[in-house]
Amino acid sequence: MQLPTLNDTYELIKVIGQGSSAKVWLARLIEDPTQEFAIKIMSTKYMENKESRKAIRKEVEILCSLDHEGIVQLYDFGDKGEISFDGDTYTNRVYIVMEYVEGPLLFDLTQQMGPMGEEMGRNFAIQMISQLEYLQNKNIVHRDIKLENIIVGENNTLKLADFGFATDTDIEELNSVRGTQSYMAPEIRNRETYNGKQTDIFSMGVVLFTLVVGFFPFSTASHKDQFYQFLTLGQRDEHGINQAYWETMRASNLSNEFKDLMQ
Repeated sequence: MQLPTLNDTYELIKVIGQGSSAKVWLARLIEDPTQEFAIKIMSTKYMENKESRKAIRKEVEILCSLDHEGIVQLYDFGDKGEISFDGDTYTNRVYIVMEYVEGPLLFDLTQQMGPMGEEMGRNFAIQMISQLEYLQNKNIVHRDIKLENIIVGENNTLKLADFGFATDTDIEELNSVRGTQSYMAPEIRNRETYNGKQTDIFSMGVVLFTLVVGFFPFSTASHKDQFYQFLTLGQRDEHGINQAYWETMRASNLSNEFKDLMQ
């Protein structure tokens, strides 16, 4: 069976990710099939919206400015993509060609392994801090840090992906609602003006908690959420630790240092 191609340059092998705005394909270079890429092809309906086109331009602009071992690299992009398949040609497709990392999403790894403990959490935390430090030094915020946007490569190396919500404009005084509910800082949920650097750190904290404990710390960072309220308002011991919360999460064996960091 003949595979679809993009610009007679890339062969589109299979869909490896899909959302409302785009599909991500595993692709290979026609001239050298050993070279593999992840190609994000935007849906035509999504690109009809002016704000969507603006967001894609921003995503490409930011990706072009990044060069870090823990961030997925951009190789090519365009808005005149031609997809050929089974005798038909689909024109003017917006596409982004990125580094392909062969490995599971951190979300899938967490589902498979359950609680990874503090030692593994420390290894992943060091990498995530390096990614965030690099972005923040460039005055860029991601705004959708989550297990599903982190890929695990060889030797448990992490790659941060999907910069569709990223911005480098007024990052300390943002007001647009961006992110994913389970990872979203309360100030975003409350539609307050927020500092994107701080909310990225909050999301990273949710990721780290989930890696180490094996569960999300709460469903949403809202005092309507029982677990969030318990974590933030529950009684604390002489060390400032809400031990009852950690017992409820079946994680009382973790160090007080980790508990304090998460709180």
